[in-house]
Amino acid sequence: METAIGIMIAVGLAAACGFRIFVPPLVVGVAHMLGWVELASGMEWIGSPVAVTCFAVATCVEVAAYLIPVVNNALDVVTTPAAVVAGTVVASSTLVELSPFIQWTLAAIAAATVTGSIQVASASGRAATTTTTAGAGSPVFSFIETIGSVITAVLAVLLPIVAAILVLLLLGAATWILLKVRRWRRARVKAAEGTSSPEPSD
Repeated sequence: METAIGIMIAVGLAAACGFRIFVPPLVVGVAHMLGWVELASGMEWIGSPVAVTCFAVATCVEVAAYLIPVVNNALDVVTTPAAVVAGTVVASSTLVELSPFIQWTLAAIAAATVTGSIQVASASGRAATTTTTAGAGSPVFSFIETIGSVITAVLAVLLPIVAAILVLLLLGAATWILLKVRRWRRARVKAAEGTSSPEPSD
C-alpha cells in the first residue's frame, strides 16, 4: 500500500512539473521539513533549508518570467526538456523502499508521459492564446498554469488518491488542448493559402 501511495505522489508531482518546474520540488522540500513526506535514500537534500530556499527563489523568478508574453513562449524551448528532467528527479524522490533501478525507471516513465504531455499541451495552449489575443491573454493563461502546479503538487503530498484522479483529468484536458490547437493551426494554414492564392483570370 505504501508503494502504491508513493507512486501516486510521484505521478502527481510529475504532473505538477508539467506546469512549473520549481513549484513541485519546493512543495516537496517544505513538506519534508514539516515531516509530512518521506524522501528516498539519497534524495534528502531536497528537504534541506538551502535547497528549499533556492527552490523558493527559482519559483519566484519562473512565475514572474511566465507573466511576460514574449518571454514565456521563448522559455518553452528550454523548459520542455527541463520539465521532464525535473519531473524525473522529484518523482523519484518520493519512491521509497524501492531498488534504485525501479525507482528511477518508474520516475522516468512518469516524467516522459505525464510531465511531457502536460508541458507540451501547456506550451501549445499558451502559444495559441498569445497569438489569438495579441499577448493579452498570455499572463492569464500562465497564472492559471501556476495555480494548477501548486494545487496538483499540494494534493500529491496531502491527498495522493485525489491527485491521481486529477492527473487523469489533466491528461484528458492536455489531449483535448493538443487536438484543438492542431485544428486551429490547420485552419490558419488553409486560410493563409486561400488568401495567397491568385485571383482567377476571366
